[in-house]
Amino acid sequence: MVIRFLIELYDKSPADSYLSDEILEDLANYQFYIDGVGVEKRTDVLGMAMINNGILLSLCTSTIWDNEIITIFRTPEPGKEHQRHESFDIQNISKPEHGKIINHILFDEKIDLTPDGFSITQHLKDWFDQLIVENKYRLKSKIEYVKERDFKVSEPLIKPIEEFHEIRVSAYSGGAIRVLFKNIQGNQPLLLTGWIKKGVMMVMNRIKELLEG
Repeated sequence: MVIRFLIELYDKSPADSYLSDEILEDLANYQFYIDGVGVEKRTDVLGMAMINNGILLSLCTSTIWDNEIITIFRTPEPGKEHQRHESFDIQNISKPEHGKIINHILFDEKIDLTPDGFSITQHLKDWFDQLIVENKYRLKSKIEYVKERDFKVSEPLIKPIEEFHEIRVSAYSGGAIRVLFKNIQGNQPLLLTGWIKKGVMMVMNRIKELLEG
């Protein structure tokens, strides 16, 4: 199972092929680093791991990479240096037992979207239940992250759209997950609807597969 997981992980690379120009531009406004290491030379890799709720594949060359959870920090956007640095917990694989843990999370546990600190419509619940397990994991992790911060998270994770807000997550195997929510009575978020926005690269790759087939 771990071998299968690593093969699938490799097959979905590179992640940047499936990110929209809009999200890539947003990520360019920030730097990402690991505490005790400083700003990484490959800050783009950490940024893509954050937006994708991805999984880092690392070599255990120091105690930092020895953990199955790596905390990544993001600097504030330019002009807002007084704001605190956001932190994100990312799954990491540097040894076989890490792969087993992630495999258990994805394939052995039932992933439900349980309202806690927010409300959801039946429409959204039904849509979530139809998602593949990888996208359930990505979306639920991001919703839990923004919930812990009272849904007060800036772009690129949350984008305001008039009186609504949009949670933005990259979908597994291409495209983008979008969940629309609105604050209702008591300023409690109500998650209204969700959809998967197909990326240009995903469509082009599918056309290529059909032509080669």
